[in-house]
Amino acid sequence: MAASVPAPLHLYRRILRLARRLPADARPYYAQYARENFAAFRDESDADRAAEMTRRGAEHTKWVARKFKMDEQVVAKVMEGV
Repeated sequence: MAASVPAPLHLYRRILRLARRLPADARPYYAQYARENFAAFRDESDADRAAEMTRRGAEHTKWVARKFKMDEQVVAKVMEGV
């Protein structure tokens, strides 16, 4: 199960890369939101819980992209493999 989920640091980079494509007024909020959430759970030792949080982070990121009507091809390329 964990093999199909990207490493948390890899996902974090993808999320920040996608946040740079958000409207200027939304960028700081979503970048800070990602930083705070990754920092809060960086010491998670339970592999299943970490995989679940990573999956939920990816889904939330895709939701934000849809909310801001981002180009689906751009989102797919940035989130490739998630």
